[in-house]
Amino acid sequence: MSKRREPLVNGEIYHIYNRGNNKRVIFEDTLDSWRFLMGLKEFNTTEPVHFFKQFKNNSNNAIRNKIEVEVNGNCLVEIIAYCLNPNHFHLILKQVHNDGISIFMKKLLTGYVMYFNERHKYSGSLFQGVFKSRIVDSQVDLDNLSMYVNLNFLIHNLDINKNKIIRSSIIEYINNFKSTLRGLSSQSSRSMNICKGKNMIDIDSNYYNRAKNRVMEIKEQRNEFRKEDWE
Repeated sequence: MSKRREPLVNGEIYHIYNRGNNKRVIFEDTLDSWRFLMGLKEFNTTEPVHFFKQFKNNSNNAIRNKIEVEVNGNCLVEIIAYCLNPNHFHLILKQVHNDGISIFMKKLLTGYVMYFNERHKYSGSLFQGVFKSRIVDSQVDLDNLSMYVNLNFLIHNLDINKNKIIRSSIIEYINNFKSTLRGLSSQSSRSMNICKGKNMIDIDSNYYNRAKNRVMEIKEQRNEFRKEDWE
């Protein structure tokens, strides 16, 4: 994997994203997306972590239970939001340790690739090079980006209630607002407690509706300027 040209700075927040090589699917089924979620929590530590290839034959429930376990050591990043789509992912991360994002992403992607290759008997590059990053430069930028990431599946015309591979931190954001939560039936109704940094966002009972309206505006802009289909 090639090295990054620009340094990632402690205390700054970044939009991190990548997609499958040649736009290939990186999450084949719900077990894959749950495994990636487990990695978001398990690899966010300064302590060494084993790459859990033994999860290739485990059930969704086994991996979901693993997510509930707290890890040892100091965190490398604060996770603010995430969305896993079939062929790409988005993360919002705050770096809290020297080289934290780079170390975390190396652990996360290496661990997932080892799991994916063994489970699916795949060889070759799974991801499209090094992950992409963009610094978040203001609170307004962060608020808007959280909406974009949390509902990114809508950008790509994916129905979260039909495509059970999709995983989004929108569940953690609106977990206390049951009337909104009932509309997202394919996701677990319990919070995964992955997004420790979500308190940086102003979350209220109208957050989901604001986010949905914002995403619809972005979709119109994307259509106008023919943006990349995974950004």
